[in-house]
Amino acid sequence: MIVVKMKGGLGNQMFQYALGRELQRRNRSELYLDLTWLLDRFPRTGVVYRDYDLDIFAIQPRFTLLSEVARRRSLPLVLMYGSVYLSRLRDRIGLQRRVIEGRPGLTPEKLLELKGDLYVDGYWQSPRYFAGSESTLRQAFRVHEPLLSISRPVAGLIAETDSICLDVRRTDYVTVPTASNMHGFVGTEYYDRGIAFIAPQLKTPHIFITSDDIEWCVANFHFDYPTTFLGPEHNGYKVGNKLALMSRCKHFLIPNSSFAWWAAWLSPSPEKIVVCPRNWFRDPTVCASDLIPEGWIRL
Repeated sequence: MIVVKMKGGLGNQMFQYALGRELQRRNRSELYLDLTWLLDRFPRTGVVYRDYDLDIFAIQPRFTLLSEVARRRSLPLVLMYGSVYLSRLRDRIGLQRRVIEGRPGLTPEKLLELKGDLYVDGYWQSPRYFAGSESTLRQAFRVHEPLLSISRPVAGLIAETDSICLDVRRTDYVTVPTASNMHGFVGTEYYDRGIAFIAPQLKTPHIFITSDDIEWCVANFHFDYPTTFLGPEHNGYKVGNKLALMSRCKHFLIPNSSFAWWAAWLSPSPEKIVVCPRNWFRDPTVCASDLIPEGWIRL
């Protein structure tokens, strides 16, 4: 049995599920998701509370028993820490191996070679964790709801032009100290340089701006190319509609956000240009080379 601890927003959950799916395939085992961290709402400093978001896809994963209980009844800290202690106990008595991201020598290749019952806890932000299963994962991460009617004309324009998805992550990156200190807003200069790099290479560039703070974008971005701002009316259920729109674009200028990373990765455009920040983390000494696929441009 493979158990994956789920935490963070949609993009992080997609990375975690991708690893779990690959471990399941290699071990010919069953995959369970541990939702107790996501479902717990006990007040914690610096925490941005998230929901389980993978139900925007047609996947039908199994959940651990404590997760099922937590979905029906809120017991602050009890179920979350119960899950932690249970995984430690099972590891200690040899029933399940507990694998924590960041342990010395734990490369993606070594992790994927592990056999038996596993409980994995981490963010696992690297395509190396699912190399070779890309087509299966692209199928799994197709939003199952059809596009909203309001978004269909936008989808047509995306298809007709050399569409550039420009995504902006601001809210928690500027207001929550933990997120700001780790990632931080990349700044308007980054987007100016990104458009200056991408747009001249295209015949009919059209910029589609998505953001968690679209009003700020309208006030601060003025490009010399056709631009469409996509507001919250295009989000859909748990931003699934927005993800579907973004991934239809042909080119990408993304921030240091796992959600935008997946939109770019899922795009089937064969000639896509993807530009991302040179420093994914605010601390430039933190290496993110595993995260960036070959061919993406770091500015």
